[in-house]
Amino acid sequence: MARTTLAAWLGGSVAHLQDDPLASVRFLAHLETLRAAPPEQWPTLDRALLAGAEEAARHLDGVGRRWGEVLHGLRREHHVYALVARLLGDPATRDIGAGLAREACHGWRAAPVELVPLLARHCGQGISPAMAEALTTASLSEAAMQAHGALLATVPFSPYPKPRRPSGGPPPPSSYDRATAAAVLRAKPVGIGRLLRAPSSSALCWTRAR
Repeated sequence: MARTTLAAWLGGSVAHLQDDPLASVRFLAHLETLRAAPPEQWPTLDRALLAGAEEAARHLDGVGRRWGEVLHGLRREHHVYALVARLLGDPATRDIGAGLAREACHGWRAAPVELVPLLARHCGQGISPAMAEALTTASLSEAAMQAHGALLATVPFSPYPKPRRPSGGPPPPSSYDRATAAAVLRAKPVGIGRLLRAPSSSALCWTRAR
């Protein structure tokens, strides 16, 4: 665990450790190499990452998220969709796929519409926290809810909280009350746009005092 933490802290400097004996360190090394690699090297690095992801996840948290951040930076949107499908199809890597899907939903407007059917297809009765978080993030998308609302209604997860009016006076459009704002802040990452729509504590207190 200490080697993995150190490797994650090193960032791009870990790229030379692709032959490290620890799978999590190798995964980080391949990921950092991919970040700066020319397109002709992508297939080889893609295969190495896919082969090592399951074992790496035993010591490294956020494998799907880290992977998604790099692929988003490389603008490989359609590769991400295919990779999510492959990871979700294997129970051993399903949570990694869910993490990657969640990151994609934050990065690309079309991702929730593309990925909701894949996520829902692989949800059983005992939905994992990673799958639930991915679906909750996808439910931020109005387009995804319009396209797949009936499908999502069959899956046991909590949709993203919608804005609710603070009591005691007319609110600004799309504002949040205290409970909903707290739920928004618990969902990571939080976009600045959503924060700007959440009233401050002082504003909430002033509204309730009127």
